[in-house]
Amino acid sequence: MIHKDFVLKKAKKKQTVSSLWYDNYEYFILGTDLKKIKMKTIFTTLILLFSITAFTQIPPGYYNAAAGLTGYPLKTALAGIITSGHISKSYSQLWTAYNTTDRDKHYENDNTIMDMYSENPTGVDSYNYTYQSDQCGSNGPEGTCYNREHLMPQSVFSSNSPMKTDVHHVVPSDYYVNNKRSNHPFGDVTSTTWTSQNGSKV
Repeated sequence: MIHKDFVLKKAKKKQTVSSLWYDNYEYFILGTDLKKIKMKTIFTTLILLFSITAFTQIPPGYYNAAAGLTGYPLKTALAGIITSGHISKSYSQLWTAYNTTDRDKHYENDNTIMDMYSENPTGVDSYNYTYQSDQCGSNGPEGTCYNREHLMPQSVFSSNSPMKTDVHHVVPSDYYVNNKRSNHPFGDVTSTTWTSQNGSKV
């Protein structure tokens, strides 16, 4: 921000004009003290910060159930606190969620579904999926359709909710590759039995 003061003669009267540069725009302020403007800006900013802080405070007693606990009892109490009032979504509602959560608006920016196995951030995708029309349950070879894959296999949590339908860890993925992965954990593959078109290995 650059500030300069200069004097203009207007109607036989000297008047101070302040010029203020900000974001490539020049603002002219006639007969106004810049210190007052700066103070108003600071005051307004402080009021906004105070208002935001006041409305984001933890409600009184929110953590009472966890007070004095450690270890597993603390974890259980915290789980109860954060899940109170939680409404699980259905497994079929994940399809709807993918319309906003997993569309390609970053790499090719083509609005296709971001399949975790075919998306190639630095090159051409092996294949692309169109929202809804390419979703499936189970059929076809790789590149045919996408379904829902749990990043943590359902066998780990006995397919219980809310984990089964948590959109943060159930992602769209190629049906065939998902089927090949089965319930194997993600990691380095030392002995490859199969490789996908995009290089994923089982």
